[in-house]
Amino acid sequence: MTAASKWNEEALARRLRREEKRMRRDLRDEAGFPANIANLSFWVRTGLALCGLRGLAGRNLLRVEVTERQEFLPNLPEAFDGLRVLHLSDLHFDLVPELVGIVRGMVEKLDFDLVLATGDYREKLTPPGDEGVRLSAEWFAGIGKPVFACLGNHDRAADVAVLEAAGVTVLVNESVPFLRDGAAIHLCGVDDPGLHRTDNFDAAFRNVPKGAVSLLLAHDPAAHLRARIAGASLMLCGHTHGGQICLPGGRPLLSHTRARRRFHSGAWRDGSLAGYTSRGVGVTAAAARLFCPGEIVIHTLRRGDPAP
Repeated sequence: MTAASKWNEEALARRLRREEKRMRRDLRDEAGFPANIANLSFWVRTGLALCGLRGLAGRNLLRVEVTERQEFLPNLPEAFDGLRVLHLSDLHFDLVPELVGIVRGMVEKLDFDLVLATGDYREKLTPPGDEGVRLSAEWFAGIGKPVFACLGNHDRAADVAVLEAAGVTVLVNESVPFLRDGAAIHLCGVDDPGLHRTDNFDAAFRNVPKGAVSLLLAHDPAAHLRARIAGASLMLCGHTHGGQICLPGGRPLLSHTRARRRFHSGAWRDGSLAGYTSRGVGVTAAAARLFCPGEIVIHTLRRGDPAP
C-alpha cells in the first residue's frame, strides 16, 4: 500500500512536512547537540536523578499491567455480545526493545478476538525508529488474530506499507465492516488528530450506516468531540501514556494532549460517546515511568445500556 493511496494530496503533504521537521529534531538529539538542553527528556531525566528516582523509574518502564473491563453498547448486535477486543497503544519498541518479549508473553496468555492498535509503533522518525515498526509488524504478524490499526504522531506515512505487509489493516480516515454470524460492526480509523491534524472524520464514517455500532481508532483523545459528532459508539485512543511520570495516586505532570484531564487516562464518556485512553505499553522521550505502569487493555463488548 503506497502512502499516496491512503491520503488526499493536501493531507499527505502536510503530514510529510511535519515528519521532516520532527526528523530533523531527532537527528539533532542523536548527534547530542548542545541545543538539546531544551529537550523535555533532558529535564525529565535530570529531575528524576536529582530526586533519586531515576533507577526506580527506569525499572518501572518494564512493568506492564493487563486491564480487563466491560463496555456496554445499546445497539450492539447480539452476535457481538462478549466480543473481546485487545487494545494496544504506544508500543515505541525502538526505545525499549525488551518490552517486545515481555508483552508477547503476556498477550499469549490472554483470550481475545481481534486487536485494535492506536498508534506510535516507533519513537524516532530517523532510521533507528524503523526497528520499532519492524518489531511491531513482526509481532502483529504472529499474533494469530485480525489486527486493525491507526497511526500516531510518531509514525511515518511510509510505515503503512510495512504494517500492511505483515497483515495489519491500517485505517487512515476510512472504515471496514467487521462481520460475525451475519451481523456487522464498523471499525473506523482516523489519522493523527494531534500533531499532524490530518484526521478526516467525514471520510472515516462515510460508509457507516446511521445507528450502526462503530469502534473508532484515534491516537489522541483530543478528537473526542469530533468523534461524538461523527456518531462513533466507542473511541479507543492513547498518546498520553497516562502521564508516564505521575505524582503518587497517578496524577500526571504532563499529558501531551489538548484534551481535558478526564480524558487523559482510562474510561470516560462524552455524551453518547464511550471512550478509553490507554496508558500505552511503551514510553516516549525519557525511558522512565513513575506511578503510571504500562497497560494492555481487554475490552469485552456487552449489549445493553451503560451504567449511569
